Amino acid sequence: MRKTFLFNKIIRDKLYKRLSDKNIKINQKELDKAEFTEELKNKLSEEALEVKETKNREELTEEIADVLEVIYSLLKLQKIDLKEIEEYRQKKYEDKGGFETPVLINSISLELEHPDISYYLNKKEEYPEIIK
Repeated sequence: MRKTFLFNKIIRDKLYKRLSDKNIKINQKELDKAEFTEELKNKLSEEALEVKETKNREELTEEIADVLEVIYSLLKLQKIDLKEIEEYRQKKYEDKGGFETPVLINSISLELEHPDISYYLNKKEEYPEIIK
């Protein structure tokens, strides 16, 4: 008798053989480029959550390596050069800076006439209004 478990995620290439070698039966689906892109994005979210859960430098290093592996796979699949990513990163850094200052903004307050108010009002899930 066998038990079947829902998996619904992509795994690293060499893990397929390891599972098969352990007599684990795999039910899989061949993905087209669009589906694979979506699954890599899902994997990126999964790996980012694992980064958040790390407890020490070694775990953090390992999980960031996993994030980078998924990013490299996305870049390769979409034919995006790492230099192009670095150019965008550098432009954003020059325009907005990096994440070097250890400050958390708890809330912001804008006058109703402020030109940016509609931006925050239209992103209610990301910036919920605090009703006093």
